[in-house]
Amino acid sequence: MIRKRKADNATKIFYNLEQLKKLCAEWQTRLKLQDWTIDVKLVRYYEDIEGLAGQIEWWEHTREAVIRLLDPHDIPEPPRHGTASTDLETVLVHELLHLHFACCTNAKAHPPDSPSRIMIEQSINAITMGLINLKRESNN
Repeated sequence: MIRKRKADNATKIFYNLEQLKKLCAEWQTRLKLQDWTIDVKLVRYYEDIEGLAGQIEWWEHTREAVIRLLDPHDIPEPPRHGTASTDLETVLVHELLHLHFACCTNAKAHPPDSPSRIMIEQSINAITMGLINLKRESNN
């Protein structure tokens, strides 16, 4: 089971990976990323995603990407400060947005701790929360 927080703090359950893949397809359409082939996977903490809630790897020349989301069973509930989000939809949208910023998130040009990379991550976080809030408000 994959738990996802809704805006009203109720919990929605994803029963299988297929439902998560459908959510990914929905957001690919919303974000105009249909020209990308995206594989979404759930991974356990021991599969090394660097302690993150999600991680994306992409290949611009083939427009393919793999998104790895941390299995919610490995995230404390409620999450402690500094731990990964249990809201998989938010993490998914954040990772998908990286594809729009692909030219700006090259690790060689923008190392993870560089000011430019921090600004890009902050921008992606702000856009993610705006999109998620708009979707959830329109569903209420």
